Amino acid sequence: MQVIELGPNLEALVRILDELPDAIRGDRRAHTLVPNRLHLTRGDDSEFELFIEGERDSFGEQMIGSMFYWGNYHDLNTNRDISALVISADNRSGHSRLLAHVAYESERILSEDPTIDNESLLFAISPFLSLILQSQVMSIAKQMGLTAELILMEQLLNFATGRGIHHSRVLNAWKGYDSADRDYYANGIAIEVKASGSRNRVHMISSIEQLLLSEEPKEEQLFVYSIGLSSDTSRDYKLVTQIDNVERILNPMMHDDFYDFLAGYCGEGYHKNLRDRYNLETGFSISPPGGLIAIDENVDILRYTSFVSGRLPRDVDSVNYKAIFSDPDFSREEVEGVFSMMLAA
Repeated sequence: MQVIELGPNLEALVRILDELPDAIRGDRRAHTLVPNRLHLTRGDDSEFELFIEGERDSFGEQMIGSMFYWGNYHDLNTNRDISALVISADNRSGHSRLLAHVAYESERILSEDPTIDNESLLFAISPFLSLILQSQVMSIAKQMGLTAELILMEQLLNFATGRGIHHSRVLNAWKGYDSADRDYYANGIAIEVKASGSRNRVHMISSIEQLLLSEEPKEEQLFVYSIGLSSDTSRDYKLVTQIDNVERILNPMMHDDFYDFLAGYCGEGYHKNLRDRYNLETGFSISPPGGLIAIDENVDILRYTSFVSGRLPRDVDSVNYKAIFSDPDFSREEVEGVFSMMLAA
């Protein structure tokens, strides 16, 4: 029986992954752990990758498509084409170590049983694979937040389409993907998107400043887009559903930019290769529906003038609170007026 020596230890695998060069137009420079079976690489977007060699049908149908993906790749180091299942982790801090664990365990199993088939190998490392998948999927709360922002984007795109406004103005107005101070901003119009699991429009406000007009950039009007989103296992409506809704409307020339923005959302992002994994997440119910609320002097929220001194108490560093908003009373014409000002040339 062929004996495979157990190669680098875990720390060495982490260093190898961190130091590997990115792919060049899809071509990799693979570091081989087990010849003709196991390789470490980096993808075009610096993601960490573990290649398990084999034809597609050798891995079973459960893993491919629903969890990881299979393809044909070229290794520049050996000038060899490789057919492999790709297990990937994006390049956030700590993810090289996570993938190194998978590589180490795979190499250990192959050292004990070099003839193990690929489907059995995947089953053996499945606890580690689950950790990788979970680490790359946003929390339900962040999925809800992004879904709410994309519901508003869909409305803005429909408005822009009907008025002959270029879709780039909508995409450029979306700031939420970049953890900016506002979720949408353009032409002095700012919109904060707030999703709540409550049917009473109860929203968490992260600071006093969040609902105050900003001077930089200069804001002339501030609105909250309030919507109710709650987990509902009986529903098929999910984050990926709303992404599809936006993509169907959005000018195809802007799809790449859209997915780039999604990938950067809140520093974690939505990645297309995890679509099937997101499809396994819980569905959402929408109630109450989304609507605009003007934040003006008629809205009774915390302001600095709420304090006797006109500022936070000396021993208070920051304040967050829950605000309960009334149902939006904007007419369709008023909503379109806000959209028109925001998307004006």
